[in-house]
Amino acid sequence: MRERNTSARRSMMPSATLYDSLALGEPLLRPVPHPAVDTRGSIWFVGDWAVDVPPSPPRPIPEAARLIALVRDRTGWSARRLAALLGVSHSTVRRIAGGQQPKAAHSGNLPLRLRAVYDVVDRIYLLQHRDPSATAHILDEVIPGHRSAVSELRDGNPAAAYLAAIDALRPPRSPGLLTGDRPKSAGATAPLHE
Repeated sequence: MRERNTSARRSMMPSATLYDSLALGEPLLRPVPHPAVDTRGSIWFVGDWAVDVPPSPPRPIPEAARLIALVRDRTGWSARRLAALLGVSHSTVRRIAGGQQPKAAHSGNLPLRLRAVYDVVDRIYLLQHRDPSATAHILDEVIPGHRSAVSELRDGNPAAAYLAAIDALRPPRSPGLLTGDRPKSAGATAPLHE
């Protein structure tokens, strides 16, 4: 029964015309093997041919993704912590860290806020001798009567945040004149304290 079906199919197929043999060539009697492709080295081999493929330059990392990576590296903050500071969701921070460009409709002026946060964090990181935990501690520290640098950054005040971090590094002196702890020397023209 199978022989009858295959012979019926052969009779239904049109035979090759002169145009078919000119356009497509003569039918091949045996299959043509595909050449072996070797892509292990800097020079690829396709069959017996050597193909030199130039190296592709790396794609630059988007600025926002680079800043997120630097801030997180210099403070040890999680994506949630940085997102709370920037006023966006943690999934937005993760998407941007993955290379997606921030959308102005969703995040507003996120690149500007991120740049401001990075500037403050980077300066404090350098003052803390490149110690991420010390940097995060100084940014979170609250001096009585003042706000923390993180609170100021959350409110969009990078200058006040930097000053708050500097105050946390070196607490302000008590108000009043500076007084010395050494006695007045005999040849002094002005008293060291009143």
